[in-house]
Amino acid sequence: MISIHLQTRALDGLLQTAGKLGRGADAALAGARAAASLTRRHLLALDISAPNRLGGPRTHFYAAAAQSVQEPAQEDGGASFTITKTGLAQRRFGGPIEAGKGTSSVTRRLTQYLSIPARAEAHGKVPGDFDNLVFIPNRYGGGRLVEKLRTSTLLISRGNRSNPSTNTADGLVMFWLVTGVHQEPDPKVLPDEAVLAGVALEGADNYLSQLLQTRREN
Repeated sequence: MISIHLQTRALDGLLQTAGKLGRGADAALAGARAAASLTRRHLLALDISAPNRLGGPRTHFYAAAAQSVQEPAQEDGGASFTITKTGLAQRRFGGPIEAGKGTSSVTRRLTQYLSIPARAEAHGKVPGDFDNLVFIPNRYGGGRLVEKLRTSTLLISRGNRSNPSTNTADGLVMFWLVTGVHQEPDPKVLPDEAVLAGVALEGADNYLSQLLQTRREN
């Protein structure tokens, strides 16, 4: 989960002005709503522009992240909003990912390995979604999950007789298994903080301007 709270001198000054009118919290919420709306649009744009590198079916991770942007809430001195999509914080900030902290989809026990899709057919899935995988260990740790050996039989005609010929092919690698990986941070997952702050300031300023206009008219 990512929680976003924006604070700049310009925004603080505007909220103080709104506070003198008894509307500081409302102005903060208006700014946070503008920033949250920009974040949703940013994530939806990423969903369109970031196809699956393996070429498999799309999981629409960023579209789901956009849907998980929560309605802003008031807090001391301002407002904030959260993004609850699992995995988004890991992509944004990066860092190590290690096995043994989750539950295996096959054994239902703590994981020994992380499974990394090796083919388009495995993208967006876990090993437990397949019933024909075999574990092949690597010499220096880790391993891979491959399809079971596939055997096909052909009938070869020789004159008046047909003799069976058996052909065995190695299974395809579906997942690479590793004990841990280090993911590089990707700041582009979210809008630039300065841009978000500018949008929040504009949203709060628009709210204050409308409030003052209404008071003058009344």
